[in-house]
Amino acid sequence: MPSVEELFCSVDDFCQVFEQQWQSQLLSYELQVQSNLLCSA
Repeated sequence: MPSVEELFCSVDDFCQVFEQQWQSQLLSYELQVQSNLLCSA
């Protein structure tokens, strides 16, 4: 069974990678929505 510190480090590593990818996807989605709004106006 992993120690609390090992578990924390694993979760922290996951969160750092996940957040970067999530932010990237949100930004690209936001740009698509803005582009669609401008084109339909």
